[in-house]
Amino acid sequence: MSIGRDGPSQTGPEDLAMFRSLRDDVVLYLSDAVSCERLVECAAAHRGMVHLPTTRGGTPVIYTADDAIPT
Repeated sequence: MSIGRDGPSQTGPEDLAMFRSLRDDVVLYLSDAVSCERLVECAAAHRGMVHLPTTRGGTPVIYTADDAIPT
């Protein structure tokens, strides 16, 4: 989890803690645009609630489209 330019009041660590405490809920946290796309696919396939916070700031691309993210 990273604190963006809006500061800690907009980061929401309490949200992450709350969602992690719910049964059958998963928290998926992206690292770049490629992982965001893949995690949206994982979220759609998950049976249950999903919390997928995103960032509005630019992030460097870490993964390529061919990289696999475990489901």
